[in-house]
Amino acid sequence: MDNNDVRDILSILHGIMRYTHNKISSEDIPRAEFFVMSLINDACSENNKSCQKGITVTKISKILFSAPANTSRILSNLEEKGYIERTDDPADRRVVYISLSKKGKAVIEKQKKKTEEYFLDIFKKMGEREAEQYLLLNKKLFGILQREQSAAPDAERRDKHI
Repeated sequence: MDNNDVRDILSILHGIMRYTHNKISSEDIPRAEFFVMSLINDACSENNKSCQKGITVTKISKILFSAPANTSRILSNLEEKGYIERTDDPADRRVVYISLSKKGKAVIEKQKKKTEEYFLDIFKKMGEREAEQYLLLNKKLFGILQREQSAAPDAERRDKHI
């Protein structure tokens, strides 16, 4: 494998994300806003007890590797549309928690179902054997990425999210 192969893989991954978003997106939500909503949903799923109040704006910015001003702009847009809610921390007024509203949760749930149906159709077209190989390779890749993240020095991985 050489640099051209890596560029091809990265281009394909980017294309898959772009085409998938364009195909399944039914709400009038720009990709960046939908990505932030998904991030909030994943970070604050019902199984995550440490996120009962929501996720902080600072943590969202760090996960996105984004300037706080850019994150705040996206969050303001989402709040105006009624997709998120902000909650101030009574112990520290500088801290603001972000969570999905009922409307935001409904959009995410609808999009998850559309995504699953879309990919189920795609995988059926690939054939069972190739779809299983694709799943196996993706699991292997993800496992490698997780081990790389775990092996990173504490300072390097402290604020990263996978």
